[in-house]
Amino acid sequence: MRRWFSNLKLIQKLLILMMIFILVPLLCLDWFISQKVESTATDQMGSATLELMKMNHVSVDRILSDLDEATEKIMISQEVQSIANVQNENDSLERHKSLDSYINRYTDNQVRYMFLLPESAKLFSFFPFVDYSNNGVFYAEHLSQFKWYQAARDAKGKGILVIEQMNERPVPHNSTMYIRDMNSIYTGDSTLGVLIVANLELRFQTLLRALNTFDNMEIYLLNEQNQVLSNVGESMVGAVEQIPEELDHIGSGVFIAKEKKHSWLYAVDRSEESKTSILVKIPLDSLTGQQQVLQKLIHYLMIVYVIILLLVSSYFIRSFLKPLSRLARLTFDYEPGEAQRARYAPESRNEILLLNNKLIEMTNRLDRMIHEKYDLELRQKEIELSFLHSQINPHLLYNTLDSIYWRTIVENAEHSSEMIKDLSMLLRIGLSRGKMLITINEEMAHTEAYIRLQLKRYDFQFEVFWDIEEAARQQTIPKVVLQPLVENAIIHGIKNMENDGKLWISVQIVGEVVEIAIEDNGYKRPEPEMLNAIINEQYKNKGYGIINVHKRIRLHFGEPYGLSYRLGQHEGIRAVITIPNHTKPDE
Repeated sequence: MRRWFSNLKLIQKLLILMMIFILVPLLCLDWFISQKVESTATDQMGSATLELMKMNHVSVDRILSDLDEATEKIMISQEVQSIANVQNENDSLERHKSLDSYINRYTDNQVRYMFLLPESAKLFSFFPFVDYSNNGVFYAEHLSQFKWYQAARDAKGKGILVIEQMNERPVPHNSTMYIRDMNSIYTGDSTLGVLIVANLELRFQTLLRALNTFDNMEIYLLNEQNQVLSNVGESMVGAVEQIPEELDHIGSGVFIAKEKKHSWLYAVDRSEESKTSILVKIPLDSLTGQQQVLQKLIHYLMIVYVIILLLVSSYFIRSFLKPLSRLARLTFDYEPGEAQRARYAPESRNEILLLNNKLIEMTNRLDRMIHEKYDLELRQKEIELSFLHSQINPHLLYNTLDSIYWRTIVENAEHSSEMIKDLSMLLRIGLSRGKMLITINEEMAHTEAYIRLQLKRYDFQFEVFWDIEEAARQQTIPKVVLQPLVENAIIHGIKNMENDGKLWISVQIVGEVVEIAIEDNGYKRPEPEMLNAIINEQYKNKGYGIINVHKRIRLHFGEPYGLSYRLGQHEGIRAVITIPNHTKPDE
């Protein structure tokens, strides 16, 4: 046997070895997998379904938690609490309108909010009864005879889930309702009414549909008594669904059981927070039917593949071995960044040789990238050092000015000391410890210091009028955006008016925006259209300062904001900066 095998040609040896070590193992492996695939698929799909159920259960709990928060908000609202202080029927009518409008704001196309007033609220006896509408505020008689009303009372202000019949047209149906007793926040124990959130099964059904991934599967949301709160498909709200005993006493799990001559995969997940359960029933045929067809197809394809493999392997083995060996040596010897010893293979249509040459080119490019990256890192370090060094000079100048300021005070040079102080403030706010945004209050201090310097610098004088809304002072703005506009107003507007120039600076909150305006009574006819065109860069090599201001504001706050020009109220030009109003309504 050994001599016979030794006398065989290499291709024959290869074929025999491939049959022994490839074909036979593949057939054995395929047989083993076919035996295990159904159980494995069932386990995996059960686990995946259970994880998806847990995520959906978190969403169910979140819905109930949101209901707790929403109903808590409704209970403490002025509209609800004011019911207890009704003086007469006219007052009760106004309270009803206000409360009805408030409650209806929460109703959407799925859930309905209803507020029931107890029979003790005699001043509200003119309200409509529940039979006339599906949401809003109603007057209800004999509430105490309903079990759900007593259960809501016993819950002492907490919400409960109940199943009751909704008399909606055209067909009455069972509905999952969230009911909460509305207490007075002043007395604590007196009932103002009952808040009912109906048709919750529709909202739960939206979540449960995400689990509907197989044909003929059944999905239920159950309460502690296994009553259906919601389900996918025809509504079964209020029905009792049976859970296998193996799953009845565990928190979450998967179990296979037979029912009506069919095998079903049961998956149950329970929530301690909401005291609810999600039950999913999947027919095993839906899980494994398509997989069995696919498995047979794979069997046939594997047989064809093995036959082709045996036929062509003898031809390609010789064409592959040598080039692959060369390629392996290249990848083994390659070290990134070091000089390459590999040589290009001769021109050939052999893909392995082409791959060899392309790999050499790729390694050469990688080496170049490594060297370029190293050079870039060196340059980056140099730039960082240069930046740090550039920060020293402004701080040094600021500290030197501060020292000169105190020296001039000692020498009683009041005029010079004030100018040095203003210049020092300009530098300090301009640096702002590297911050890009400062408060409007700081920006106004910077602008005041600049104006004081200009008043001392020029021979002419001008008046400045300030109108700053206090609530806007803590709004943030890019630093040094007002100084260029003030400078333009002085140079192009009031510089040639001798002592008749006037400057108005205002900051006002207008709805959702903050408007900062700088206006002058300029000596010549204003042209806001041309200035707006310059801002929008329709003119080249003009208006670098105002374009810079406009772009910086938009980079920070977005396109709706920025700088614009319009005619002023005092025969001059009015520059307006708009930024978003970040002040909260209750502040």
